[in-house]
Amino acid sequence: MNRFFIFLCLLMFISSPLLAAEIQGGSSAILGQMIPILQGLSENIEAINDIQKQMDDSKASDENYNEKKNIWLSSVLTFTAIVSVCEYEHDLLELFLDLSPKNRARYVEVRIQSIESSIKQIEIFKEQIEINRLLLGENQSNNHLFIMEDRIISRLLSLLQQSVSIVKSIR
Repeated sequence: MNRFFIFLCLLMFISSPLLAAEIQGGSSAILGQMIPILQGLSENIEAINDIQKQMDDSKASDENYNEKKNIWLSSVLTFTAIVSVCEYEHDLLELFLDLSPKNRARYVEVRIQSIESSIKQIEIFKEQIEINRLLLGENQSNNHLFIMEDRIISRLLSLLQQSVSIVKSIR
């Protein structure tokens, strides 16, 4: 929740120069499209962190935890990687929006490549998670958390794909 509050404060701070730039380069349309994506990324990153805390709490009650400890740890590392990739893209998108239209144009291609690469990484991480779940077995008390994680990952991928489309529109 603190991260979301900090994001909103940062967004208000950043939005002033962005709104001033709208006269020069039509930034308001880009900003208007990107703000919900940045907010969505923040909210889903926070949600996945909350789910991981619940998973950590539940492992103590899992009878098979010691037997399958490495699979659990692999899952935790995979979710940590997803969060890191999304935070990285979130922060760079914020910085990208803060650039003047002239300088922003110089970064369009590298932003597109980076986001597309992050999407591919997250898709690979998603496969790793699916393998881990198969190895953990069917009788998991965390199935509801798995469903929530899958939804969040899908939303994160969708948000990143939307951001690619917006950045491409700057070309």
